[in-house]
Amino acid sequence: MAKLSYADKLKAAKGISEFKGNFRVQFKLPDLNSAVRRSLGIMACEENLETAIASLSAIKRDIANGAYRIDPDNFWATHFPNSVKVESVKVFTVGSIFDMYEEENYADLTESLKSKFKSCKTWATKNKLINLNIKEVTHKHLNKARKSSAKELAVSTVIEYSQTLRRILELAAEDAIIEYNPFVKVSKLVPDEKLDEDVLPFTKEELSSLLDVVHVPQTKVMIEFLAWTGLRPGEMKGLAWEDIFIDEKNLTGRIDVKFNLDRKGKLKTPKTRSGKRTVELLPTTVKLLIEQKKRSFSLPAIDEVIHLKHGKTKIVSRRRVFLSRENKPFKRPELTTAPKQWANWLKEANLVHRPPYQLRHTYASRMLKAEANHVWLAKQMGHADWGMIRIIYGKWIDEGSDEINKVAANLALL
Repeated sequence: MAKLSYADKLKAAKGISEFKGNFRVQFKLPDLNSAVRRSLGIMACEENLETAIASLSAIKRDIANGAYRIDPDNFWATHFPNSVKVESVKVFTVGSIFDMYEEENYADLTESLKSKFKSCKTWATKNKLINLNIKEVTHKHLNKARKSSAKELAVSTVIEYSQTLRRILELAAEDAIIEYNPFVKVSKLVPDEKLDEDVLPFTKEELSSLLDVVHVPQTKVMIEFLAWTGLRPGEMKGLAWEDIFIDEKNLTGRIDVKFNLDRKGKLKTPKTRSGKRTVELLPTTVKLLIEQKKRSFSLPAIDEVIHLKHGKTKIVSRRRVFLSRENKPFKRPELTTAPKQWANWLKEANLVHRPPYQLRHTYASRMLKAEANHVWLAKQMGHADWGMIRIIYGKWIDEGSDEINKVAANLALL
């Protein structure tokens, strides 16, 4: 019989894993809903695996016989003596854990995540959490902050802050700074009522009225381009002619979406696999690109830095499709950056205010009204599946009152 490798032995040792070079154990406590993960402080290697297994068995035995319930402090001191000593020496606050996490993972953090951390720290400060000793933070503190914030902010925003803070507290739990993540006891927030204004696409007439008041020729093209492709503004501004393939005679073509322009002006690959996609072009979109070719197609390529994961970069020679003043690449992903310019255009066109992102919703609603296949549309927009199409744009999906007759007719052809 073949001898088991260390990897096989570790896999077979349920509840034991490697974490930062040491063995970490996972177990359930009677007063918590979620499992607890703690480092044993034992170097992860084959020679120490049996010791880790024995330690986990002892932990589970003390939980089963009531030792944890009778004297939890002694339980932690007995099974995790090293972490107890560390905790008694240094006091960690919520803010210091934020700083520690950012410092350790800075190279791998996206600009978006850095921005989320900054916003979350501001939120934690406002709710008097940031300077609390992290060992003293309870689910009651978190519930109070969340419920109070939900009165002023969108629940989705509060949940986003909560998810970021939960990640920070989970780090503290994994490093044995706290016994468990208090978020495991936090109650759920009831989502805000969905209003029709959440998705407010432009009608054909509204889009025409908007374009009539926009005085920047290239911006007109960009607005129409977004409304006919469903791209995000950052994806559009990151496009190069090397990503576009069109047949001008037949007005057909495609776009390979490879990069996105982030808030710091960096070209990055999409966050998800589905974000990297091919978008098929409608004749109207091809006409817009033919018009745009007059502005930027013949300009020389420039070397651009592509920021990859794990801090890696790559130099690529590209010709951006849409350029800012003096034919320089855009440095911001927003459609317009001049203060109140977009709002003033909407006001001048007598339109209800809505952000430029509604142009993406405009594309989706148009396609659904034209009875586009939901799976195809999801791929066009960079969704992993068509579930988001149903959730966000359900009201524009044809319910198919005559669907049974369509099905019957199609079956007759099989």
